Amino acid sequence: ARGSGAKRGHSTWVMRQALPDAYVVSFDPRNPTHRLPNATYFTGDKFRDFNSMDWDKVGVDPSEAVVLFDDHQDNFRRVVGEGMTAGFRRFIIDDNWGYAGGDSLSLKTVCEVTREKKWPGFYKDNLGAVTKNQTWKQHLAQGRLLDRVTK
Repeated sequence: ARGSGAKRGHSTWVMRQALPDAYVVSFDPRNPTHRLPNATYFTGDKFRDFNSMDWDKVGVDPSEAVVLFDDHQDNFRRVVGEGMTAGFRRFIIDDNWGYAGGDSLSLKTVCEVTREKKWPGFYKDNLGAVTKNQTWKQHLAQGRLLDRVTK
């Protein structure tokens, strides 16, 4: 099991409660305020992002792992572009905002294909610090890709 977003340690704690015997790896650019003694941390000075890990060296088999993203990043990029590309297949998304809301692109938004008139023409990423333009046609293509890769 691995988690991205360890600020207060709650997500790591949740992973440990759900999977008491799992090898837990946690990531955050900041040092978490709480740490579990039986988890591996890539935080603070030792931070490495999820997409830059050599999973063999860390001792994680992506085909057997559960990934919890709690990092306020573009869910589609994290799951499809990074997670699935690395061989992960099971994901839990904490920041799965409602349609076109929140501070990052959610899978709920990607799956919404009926509200063209309400599509704002952009989505947010990186804790809301980045705005990325996206046409409705691009949005629909993203939804179709998500549908294909998750079947």
